[in-house]
Amino acid sequence: MARKRAAKKTQEAAESVPPEMPAVTQAAAEPPATIQAADETATGKTEPPAADVNPFPRVIKTAVLDDGYKIRLQQSQDRNEVQIKFGEGRTGDKPSDAVIDFIKAQEGPHGTRFHWNNDDRAWGMPIRDPIHDPRLLATREKARRIFDDVVKMVAQERGTGMER
Repeated sequence: MARKRAAKKTQEAAESVPPEMPAVTQAAAEPPATIQAADETATGKTEPPAADVNPFPRVIKTAVLDDGYKIRLQQSQDRNEVQIKFGEGRTGDKPSDAVIDFIKAQEGPHGTRFHWNNDDRAWGMPIRDPIHDPRLLATREKARRIFDDVVKMVAQERGTGMER
């Protein structure tokens, strides 16, 4: 019985709407396409709010050789280390022993050295205390210089130049 009364009230309400009122369509409810959001750039890409930007992104730098071979300088937030990764980290992406020996011989600001990280398939140099370490940026900068030297060595060995 209560259902019949509710259905009757709904029907009466629908009939009481004057026919002159236009129905609101989805297109009319949307703002015009020419209005851009406040955080949208001229290129149409939305930028994250400043508070959401990570000052230490995972991929710091990527070198792509002319033959498509990639070498990445990255930071593992989980392991607190900067890493050099060759290709996708597969066995076939491995550089020469001379390049690996060069990487292993380098010493960071804490006296740390690069080691093979099997989980990330990359060579990593530990950052001792990523929050309170005044030498955090020194570790990253040292890794960046080593990375640049490694890229030159690999490009020379492969007989190719840099794409970007």
